[in-house]
Amino acid sequence: MTACKSNIGDLELIILVNEAWVSTNLTMLPSQDPKHTEVLLINSLDTGTQEEYLIMYEVIRNRQNKVIDLKLRELPEEGSVKGTLLPAFLKGYQIVSPVHN
Repeated sequence: MTACKSNIGDLELIILVNEAWVSTNLTMLPSQDPKHTEVLLINSLDTGTQEEYLIMYEVIRNRQNKVIDLKLRELPEEGSVKGTLLPAFLKGYQIVSPVHN
């Protein structure tokens, strides 16, 4: 809808924030692991460089299940962040609202 309005211009940074469960138990899905950890994932795409970045925070809740803190979690050194969702979003935006350089 934003691209159709043609009032934003070129995108510089796309950010996706979502909640997930993670687990170190590789034999089951995180949702089935009673020791799973709730996390907040912040994934971004720099449209100029096409570099993707990922930051992960552990969600800390009190006994009443209210979020009281976010703790930065280290991600594995190996591997890279390369998804398809953010580049596809950018391509769709550009198709509807062509880039004028």
